[in-house]
Amino acid sequence: MARNPLLDALSATAPHLENYQAGLERESMRITPTGQLAPTSHPISLGSALTHPLITTDFAEAQLELVTPPFPHIDTLLHHAEQLHAFVAQHLAAEQIWPASMPPHFASDADIAIATFGNSAKGRFKETYRIGLVNRYGKHMQAISGIHFNYSFGADFWTQLQAFEGSSEEPTTYRTRRYFDLLRNYLRCCWILTYLFGVSPAVDRSFLPQAPAELESHGDSTLYGPWATSLRMSRVGYVNTTRCKSHISYNGLDAYVQSMHRAITHPCKDFAKLGVMHNDAYLQLNDHILQIENEHYSLIRPKQPPRDGERPLTALRDRGIDYIEVRAVDVSPFSPIGVDAEQLHFIRLLLVACLLQPSAPLERADEDIQGTNQHKVALLGRQPGLTLNRNGQEIALTAWATEIIQQLQPIAETLDALRPTPLYGPILAQQQAKVDDPTLTPSAQVLTEILAAPSFQAWGLARSNAYAQTLRSHILPPELLAQWQGLVSTSLQAQVDLDAEPGDFAAYLADYAGLLQAPVAVS
Repeated sequence: MARNPLLDALSATAPHLENYQAGLERESMRITPTGQLAPTSHPISLGSALTHPLITTDFAEAQLELVTPPFPHIDTLLHHAEQLHAFVAQHLAAEQIWPASMPPHFASDADIAIATFGNSAKGRFKETYRIGLVNRYGKHMQAISGIHFNYSFGADFWTQLQAFEGSSEEPTTYRTRRYFDLLRNYLRCCWILTYLFGVSPAVDRSFLPQAPAELESHGDSTLYGPWATSLRMSRVGYVNTTRCKSHISYNGLDAYVQSMHRAITHPCKDFAKLGVMHNDAYLQLNDHILQIENEHYSLIRPKQPPRDGERPLTALRDRGIDYIEVRAVDVSPFSPIGVDAEQLHFIRLLLVACLLQPSAPLERADEDIQGTNQHKVALLGRQPGLTLNRNGQEIALTAWATEIIQQLQPIAETLDALRPTPLYGPILAQQQAKVDDPTLTPSAQVLTEILAAPSFQAWGLARSNAYAQTLRSHILPPELLAQWQGLVSTSLQAQVDLDAEPGDFAAYLADYAGLLQAPVAVS
């Protein structure tokens, strides 16, 4: 198979591929010792969810979100994540972390309490945004958890690549344009991550009172897809169900910013019917197609950290892409931290390949095909003979997956040549084995465990108990423990300071809306 010419050109400077930054965000539900959603507020022992830089909450008060800073190596990233999980487990008292993406049993929506962040205008903004999500989509979808993998290539890598391509663009413009090339290619093929690493084929019946025809029953309380890989990534899981269509273009920075700007500034008739307020209580931040940028539930997102007083979209418009956020990853119940090295190293290979391969514009029809492929793999991925749509032609999932893995092979060889022992070659061999034998996929393995247990709920609680014991026995370095206990104290004081001056919330909303600038930078 012919090697990628870009990869050949970079082979002499391959170490630049190793200059990357990677970070993680892991969502997970807190549960009681009996496996129910924790009814308690975010533990004060973990600090303030509003002001702590590493430990916060996602949608629900019981839904932890653990955030790492970026690291230059995946191994050090995972070590930090393990230590952070251990710190949390040791400060949860009797509560534990649910080990799966799909939530545990809950009696009704009332069990899923929306996360609160205090009385400050900033805290009320975050809570009101979540109230809007409930009124737009319901609580069920928001109770699903996932893994976000943040990744960026190093500055020296971009310098080498730009020199090879002979581009005279301003470096930020070049980098951003090439990141969008990556994003489009990723959207075309990211179904392979759902097949290889999807691990949510079952769910408690409380999540789906009306079971789709594709799902079967296990006992009285469990639903599962016999061929499913990731119910989370299917249309019964965490997807945009907005009644207003919001098309976000990935065909370059201007197209992305303009389409996103429209979505967060134009009203939606259905959301307007909800109203923004009722009896002086906010029902949503606004009646726009998307309340804010974060409501765009894409499989991958371009990111640029905003500065104080800056909207995320303006930051992206003015400074381009700093890193990308990969969002199509289930929480793995086979790891106490929800993810493992094999997954992250494979995703890294895929991202490199998506950057180095040619990338045509992504048309609306292409996006529809991608969405259909994603849903089929999520719900039926292990079904024998399953076919997908590639450029209007049907192709066997196994054939396409094999082609993708083969395209990653030269990248693996280049990176392994820099190591004392191979890493990426064996990882590719493991993924090819899953393609050849679907019983080796984590979705098949976890479904075997669940069907051998009394229920999804019982299986999840047993896993949670085991991981709680493991994490609580983890010995943290004294200096790290002191540092993180200091972050808890600092965040709690910062919360007190913010709450002391709550401010005018209506004025805060108006000021925030006013921060949004024109969708195209003025030269």
